Amino acid sequence: MLTLVVGLLTLVFGALFLLFSLPARPPQSSELVKYGTGMACAGAALLLLRLAAFVLPEWNARRRSPSLRMRREEYARHQSRTSAPNRARGSEGGVLILMLILVGLVAALLAQSHALARARAARETALRERTMLRQAAIEAAREALQRLADDEDLGVDSASESWAAPLDRETPLGIATRVRVRDEQARFDLNNLGVAAGPGRRSAEDIVMDIKTLCGDFSPATRVAALRDFIDPDSAGPREADFYQKLNPPHRCADRVLSGWREAMVVDGWDESILARRPRERIAGSFDAQFVDQVALIPLPRTRPIPININTASRETLRAVMGIEQDRLVDMVLTLREIRPIRQLDVFIVTASPETFDRLRPFIDVRSRHFRVHARAEWNGRRYDIEALAVRSDDGRVRIAQWVEDDLT
Repeated sequence: MLTLVVGLLTLVFGALFLLFSLPARPPQSSELVKYGTGMACAGAALLLLRLAAFVLPEWNARRRSPSLRMRREEYARHQSRTSAPNRARGSEGGVLILMLILVGLVAALLAQSHALARARAARETALRERTMLRQAAIEAAREALQRLADDEDLGVDSASESWAAPLDRETPLGIATRVRVRDEQARFDLNNLGVAAGPGRRSAEDIVMDIKTLCGDFSPATRVAALRDFIDPDSAGPREADFYQKLNPPHRCADRVLSGWREAMVVDGWDESILARRPRERIAGSFDAQFVDQVALIPLPRTRPIPININTASRETLRAVMGIEQDRLVDMVLTLREIRPIRQLDVFIVTASPETFDRLRPFIDVRSRHFRVHARAEWNGRRYDIEALAVRSDDGRVRIAQWVEDDLT
């Protein structure tokens, strides 16, 4: 009797799970099908087991021996008269326990199905929100890139132009977007260490050492030389491929422009502390510039240095590029650009000597071609960031040289 009840109930519950799986969606439907198939197979197996173990032997015995059938019927009548109440109570108790077990099993399966449905709904909601945030961030970045392309005066770039103004908006869906455009040529590109400026010109290595000095590092030669060896394509230097292969663990030397700061942290003597901001001394003439504010990494190959834009560069960057001793020239540039953006480099020929201008010429310009676009979309506690490196040609066309997306919750 127990095998019959268990088999029938298990089979019925399996059929119900299979029925419920029809309108459900993945992954809930697949879970319901798995549970339903398992329970249906278990119920069918129990019924077949009961048929093979009890029903068929009993039927076969009765068919072969009529006297045995009569004795068993008489024994059954005797047992029913003497112990029917006790057997009824025992059978009812066993069936009750079995029913409680089955109800608990079904409740657990239903709870699991409900949890799967909630998890699926949460995943769908998160995916939908991510898609909305990504679309909003892409649209904000696209608008910033369009402003770069629509610049009416491509002959000069300054911090007062429309593309440099931050833009904060809110979409009709309530998503807050924020986009900023940074002139990458307002900072000195460390990847310039991989190319030579030419004879008689100021070297990129000297400029980087001056930047480090202005930031309070008075012995930067070893670290700057290590970075130069890591970037330049040749194998002449103390910290080339052989040096990094002997480290534990060994790694490769780039021998190319760096694509980001993570690669720079592999260079011998360089770590994240170099990019950390230090408290300013607030003393005139103190060497408290922030290194991370004076340098950039433009991950593009080049045959000549990428210059800084003297209309957007900071005083410390100008001092490092022109030379720490060129305070008079730096002050002149800062004064002139306060009046209006400097449109021609001829001012250096008038103010400084032709030799000085010739030494600086590869590293200075009045316009920019490389820009970093930061777009962020925020909504409902989630955030999506996009960072793009844009290159603007002389005719105003803008192309994407690097695109990085970051989904933050």
